[in-house]
Amino acid sequence: MASESTTHPASSPSTSKLSAADKAEIELANSHGSPDIYVNGEKDTCWYPWANCLELKPLRFDTRTGTFVLMMRSLEDTWLGRHRHRGAVSAVTLKGEWNYAEPGDYVVENPGAIHTLHMGKGTEVIFTVSGSLSSSTTTIP
Repeated sequence: MASESTTHPASSPSTSKLSAADKAEIELANSHGSPDIYVNGEKDTCWYPWANCLELKPLRFDTRTGTFVLMMRSLEDTWLGRHRHRGAVSAVTLKGEWNYAEPGDYVVENPGAIHTLHMGKGTEVIFTVSGSLSSSTTTIP
């Protein structure tokens, strides 16, 4: 995973057109705020086997808020068992289909939602999860 001090290539100070006042404001924010994060999806993280035929690629963990961002992909047509969201979850479908979402779709699932997850083969989704998940041992056929 990338460190939080990694600078995105497009934000190089040598190519900046910012005024001195703008640069001073950014310096103040950088010294007292949370840093920006750039994660190179090919170099800074990798896919990890998870449940059934699903794989996860972690992108960010924020231990202050309990929020995490990850990519999930399905190697085969598969189901994830029943689970409950303790906080809001948002998702962007990159490719393939899952439950009711197709490429380009954006979904928000509210706290307390209980459901299963079906993902077709080759599906990739980015999830932003606020808070924890709890799972059930119920098997979905």
